[in-house]
Amino acid sequence: GARVEFADHRLTIDARKLRAFTAPYDLVRTMRAGVLVMGPLLARFRKASVSMPGGCAIGARPIDIHLKGFEKLGARVTMNAGYVNIVAKDPPKPVIRLPFPSVGATENLMMYASTLQRRTVIQNAAREPEIVDLAAFLTAAGAAVRGAGTNRLEIVGAARLSGVKHRVIPDRVEAGTYAVAAALTRGDVRLLHTRPDHIEAILDKLGEAGARVDRDVDEVRISADRRPRSITLTTMPYPGFPTDMQAQFMALMAVGDDTAVITETVFENRFMHAAELMRMGADIRLDGRVAVIDTTSDAVSSFAVVTGMRGCSALALAPSGDRLAVGCSGTFAGDVVPSLEDSGVVVFSVGANGDLDEEARFAAPDLGGDPISFSLSFAADDSLLIGTFGRTNSDFEQIRPDRLLALDISSGDTQEVAR
Repeated sequence: GARVEFADHRLTIDARKLRAFTAPYDLVRTMRAGVLVMGPLLARFRKASVSMPGGCAIGARPIDIHLKGFEKLGARVTMNAGYVNIVAKDPPKPVIRLPFPSVGATENLMMYASTLQRRTVIQNAAREPEIVDLAAFLTAAGAAVRGAGTNRLEIVGAARLSGVKHRVIPDRVEAGTYAVAAALTRGDVRLLHTRPDHIEAILDKLGEAGARVDRDVDEVRISADRRPRSITLTTMPYPGFPTDMQAQFMALMAVGDDTAVITETVFENRFMHAAELMRMGADIRLDGRVAVIDTTSDAVSSFAVVTGMRGCSALALAPSGDRLAVGCSGTFAGDVVPSLEDSGVVVFSVGANGDLDEEARFAAPDLGGDPISFSLSFAADDSLLIGTFGRTNSDFEQIRPDRLLALDISSGDTQEVAR
């Protein structure tokens, strides 16, 4: 029921005629962040019915922290046929404590609490810059949010929130990805209109890896003239090193000068990109949540399939002796593909509805030798990503598929399928 317009980098949302409190599977499945409609719908209608979320395959990522938080704020939560049903019933508790500083759960609870006409305290809240930005938005809309950027939030809700104009903060992960690209390619790049204070952990690690990092108020310059120095890093909630930059740094460390160690503490299954980097020549050993990356020569060109936005960026960053085409699934391609294509990376598309999309072929640029063409599709149950790929002639015609590859998205296993 809302009217949504996007033009000239401006998003306009008119929700005055919003009438539905259900977020269907077809919408929520396409993006993990779809779960974030729970808080606003519950705030608006005092009830919400939201399909279980989909998105990048980087672990189970249960939403129990979100749901238990809503229950402490007086909602009753039930599940039926793959939908989460939430109804505001009971008096909310004045203080809730999160078992883990989940960004999404903190945001959902903030948005709901902003319409409760009482004081709500969230302890062990996430501290990310996005939380501070949301707090500024909600305060401008009529709520009172204090403590943003700390682990204790205090929200005083309003009977009615008003429309606002708000400028969102720069994407710190996108800025970090370009910064890694500059270091990996031994380039010299200025990142304009960014927030260096939001990416301190990333910039510090790039400096440790041997890149030169120059900071200004809203600008960062990254340059490098030698092979990156291998480092050790551990992902942590903000202000620690972000898990969303782990894959990109793994690509950087794949051509480091020694042995690097990356420990992932936020998600239990966020090394799925490692197998594809190894297919390209990287020397990586995995042991649970720890990845050990040994020095190697520049990786060779290869076909790569990824199941997450950050993994897609990592493989795009990985050095390639000849060429590299990166496949991104439709669940997140809209977020990452435009930026990759602007950077000169060739991205092939993915079919939908279980049909092999013969039009979804995208040839890699002619960097020497015959280019490669691909065609991909999701299986009907979204559990398998299937692709054919093979050499083409110089006119990108007469595709001759060489192999059929299947990727089990739930496990990350790949296998060749008989044609």
